[in-house]
Parts: sequence; structure tokens; C-alpha cells
Amino acid sequence: MNSILKTLLVLELWLLGGCAAESEKGNPGICPLTCGKAVLGSNDPQFSAKSVLKDLRFECPRGLTQPLDLDAVLVQFLFTEKITVNGAERLRPVPFLAFEPVITGILSEYKNPDNTNPDTGQVPQRYVGVRTPKTEWCTDACGVATIELEPRCLTAGLTNEINVMIHSGPLYAVDPNKIVVVTPESN
Repeated sequence: MNSILKTLLVLELWLLGGCAAESEKGNPGICPLTCGKAVLGSNDPQFSAKSVLKDLRFECPRGLTQPLDLDAVLVQFLFTEKITVNGAERLRPVPFLAFEPVITGILSEYKNPDNTNPDTGQVPQRYVGVRTPKTEWCTDACGVATIELEPRCLTAGLTNEINVMIHSGPLYAVDPNKIVVVTPESN
């Protein structure tokens, strides 16, 4: 029994250590993504989801008279589970959790055809400006959920505050990613 626990612990440490070393699509730090068998998270207090990035701020060109779409931005959340190893509490990444983004604010008009609702044939308004296809809406092997979206600059003098939250079933990230897009008045 003791040797089985040691083997599992070594395997777990190898998997955790391998996350930062393995990469997908040539992007360092991005672990393999396999969403085919992803499951929903639970509201068990052992699980949590937190924003990986701090708030982002962009300044648009002065005096814009028409909205302008910015380059895509990656927003990430880390899903973890509290575990006890040799009496010490640790956090372990939770891979393969299906999630859905919840976004407030104004994004570009980009409509990813992979996010089309099969019943209506349309991309729901809440997914407009989200570049990540639904087929990639799961945490990777390191427990990281990544959403790529396109913020929008508004006209001169306006600020666009975008809040990006995420949930997997009843499990919500407690801290949203905030993207502030400021368009200064013309001189």
C-alpha cells in the first residue's frame, strides 16, 4: 500500500513538473489541450478558479471618431484543487474542466464560426469578439483556461471596461480579469 502511494506521488509530481516544460503549438508555458472528455467543475470548497493575469490597460489613438478593434488578447484562469500530502495542504492544477466565459463590456464584431449555436445558426451575442473556439473551452493539462478575445476602442472621450469571468458548472472564478480600454479626446 505504501509503495502505491509513493508511486502515485511521484507520478503526480512528474505531471505537475511537466506542465511548464511541455508546450503546445510552439508556445512556451501552454500545456497540451484535450477537451474531448472535459467535465464540469463542482462547487466543492476544495476547488477554486483564479485569474492568472492582472488587469490590462490599453490606450487607443486620440480623437477616434469610429470604433477600432484592437489585436487579440489572451486571458487566463488557473483551476486548482486543495489536496493534503504528508499532512501539508497543497494546490494541484485541475486539467480537463469544461468552462464558459462570461464577459461584460464591448468587444469587436468578430464572430468565430465555431461558436455558432446549432439551433439558430448564429453566433450568440455573448460570444461575439471571442476568438477561442468552443472546442477549446477546457482547462489544459496544467489546469489553465485560456480565452482569446478582441477588445474594442470606443470613440474619443469614452472608456470601455471589459470584465472577463469564467465558470465551470457552479464553479466560478472569484476575481475577474479587467481590461480597460481608454480613448482620449483629441488635442
